[in-house]
Amino acid sequence: MGFALRGWRLAFAFVTSALWLSAGCGSSSSSDKEGTRPSAGGSSGAGAAGRGGTDAGGLGGTAGGAGTSAGGAGSGGDSGARDGAAGDGSVRDGGGDAPLDGSAGAPPCSSGPGGIFCDDFEGATLSKWSRHSQASDGRTTRITSPVHGGKGAIRSVKSAPGPSDPLYADVLGARTSGHLYLRTYLYVPSGFAISAVDSAASLLVLGESGGDLGGLSFVLWQDALSLTIGGPTRSEVKATFALPRNRWNCVQIDFGIGQSENARLRVNGQLVAEGARDTRMATSYGRLWVGVNWIHEKQTETVQALYDDLVVSTRDVPCD
Repeated sequence: MGFALRGWRLAFAFVTSALWLSAGCGSSSSSDKEGTRPSAGGSSGAGAAGRGGTDAGGLGGTAGGAGTSAGGAGSGGDSGARDGAAGDGSVRDGGGDAPLDGSAGAPPCSSGPGGIFCDDFEGATLSKWSRHSQASDGRTTRITSPVHGGKGAIRSVKSAPGPSDPLYADVLGARTSGHLYLRTYLYVPSGFAISAVDSAASLLVLGESGGDLGGLSFVLWQDALSLTIGGPTRSEVKATFALPRNRWNCVQIDFGIGQSENARLRVNGQLVAEGARDTRMATSYGRLWVGVNWIHEKQTETVQALYDDLVVSTRDVPCD
């Protein structure tokens, strides 16, 4: 019964957020800094409400996801993706200490000074994570190729709206203030497209571990990327951006927690979108979700994303 209520809450949260966005209330302020391209604005965001979603609130909130009109599907499972070659760079934390990529000869994953959590996915059991559910609409698994560094990464595949199957970890520490930084390497293969201009996929969430499970979601759209905030005040920071396919991209997300705090998205060192938003949750930031946790009901093609060398910190974590 608890799960059913939770799923209903999330579906309701997304419906209200989608209506809010379609009314044009989510468009970015003209004072916001965005990449080299104009903002897509909230009014071009989620039109029709999506179904399902997982516990990841941001998914709920106003989930979304960007991307180009080309993408990469493929089958899920434990075997490696067929595209791309492994990177071998050594990533260091904001303090310049232990390498974080898990490459040969590197120390074990360490989040370093200011560090909260990290995973290079070298462990075969994914012991740092829990699963929301396991059903036919999605699956997140460990793979051995392609990887950004070391011998492991994860692949997440989602073929339909529903609750499966991102990973989550309650590691953020019930934060109601301060600043959070996340750095991960993301690989989106070619071969799939975000099907419609108002379709989207939520790929990662930092958010609540209870209550309505709101959160700040990294979202892939047909021609844009966004940070979509699904707290009591719903908003987004969004810009037109073609996410490179068939390669590992360094994705950096950071935001202050408060009524008017800066939220920033960078890809491969390039500023994509930035703006002051109300990033507060009804409770606190406690949970990290990784994997394709939500897709729009208009999405007709399977969405796939790969992740490696993920770090959450209170300090900025640079790319290679």
